[in-house]
Amino acid sequence: MGIKELLGLGNKFVSYDIGSSAIKIVELESRVGTKIELSKFDIFNIPRDMINVNFNDSLVVDKNSFKDLLYDHTIKNKIKNQKCGIMLSDGNAIINWLNIKLNPGENLNASISEKLGALFPSDIANWDFHWQVLEEKKDNFTIISEAILKDNVMEIGEIFHEISMWPHFLDVSCFNSMNMFHNFLVSSDNNKKNISLIYLGNDSTTVMIFNNGMLKSFRLIPFGGKDFTSAICDGLGMTYEDAENFKHNERFFLREYSDEQNKLENYNVVKNVFGEIVKGIYNSFDSYLAKFREFKIHKIILYGGTANFRNINVLLQKHLNIPVTLGSELVTVKHNGNELSSDEKNLLIPVIGGLIRD
Repeated sequence: MGIKELLGLGNKFVSYDIGSSAIKIVELESRVGTKIELSKFDIFNIPRDMINVNFNDSLVVDKNSFKDLLYDHTIKNKIKNQKCGIMLSDGNAIINWLNIKLNPGENLNASISEKLGALFPSDIANWDFHWQVLEEKKDNFTIISEAILKDNVMEIGEIFHEISMWPHFLDVSCFNSMNMFHNFLVSSDNNKKNISLIYLGNDSTTVMIFNNGMLKSFRLIPFGGKDFTSAICDGLGMTYEDAENFKHNERFFLREYSDEQNKLENYNVVKNVFGEIVKGIYNSFDSYLAKFREFKIHKIILYGGTANFRNINVLLQKHLNIPVTLGSELVTVKHNGNELSSDEKNLLIPVIGGLIRD
């Protein structure tokens, strides 16, 4: 998918993932099957609240500071005048799942526009939207649609042009991360199995379910890494910055599940947030299984920055009773011949997926 397809310049392709807490930049050196070599990559934090999420009129709060920060890291990595892809947090888009039955003489595009017009929170003219047919049976179509405010599209495009970069697409992170797991999803071992990709981001958690490599279900849960940090702030009386450091350096989840888990003071501070995420995932699975008359979710692939919250996968597997594998275990990504760390790969999966999209 993708919102804007623009003509650009340059020889190499660079991908940017603009999150609310960090920006990731990667440039592809080579790709052989599932083995990826990066010529450049960078991960850097941005000030809290520099980026708005959830359909704000202005995506970037401080345009000049954001542009300067983006420019500094682009130049530091010796990137200039190149084609690029841009990814935003999943919460910056409206994702709609549509089931449309066409009557004789009806036009699919017109039917989709009419349905979306009733779903958007403002006039459809304010939105750039793109849709894709996932499944077609006679005159019944299953459609997934993605929409981003036109003002946000233009704002990001202008900023990148001002630093001499040329956008070829603007998209959300989750749809690009699928590219990294395509071979796994369509492998003979997973034939007819229900596989869930769960993207644990800073602002939200995205749950996607695939069967035979086809996307069958999508849901956004409004809880993510920032909510864990806020819970630590409130529970332990820390500043947001100190809570971020505490979250990364202290123990919240045990390496192996035991009754001691519920006795951890740190865990009890974030327990409610973790519970909301588990509940959202469970409801997503329950809805899918009932709709398609399936019996089970066979495996969860967990990735994103919050998947690096140490051992969160262990407790998630215990609560859902479904095998959980970190996305970093399924991909091979190297830079200068050296394999990236698990944490780096989990963070970079969406932005690398943007590099290898067709």
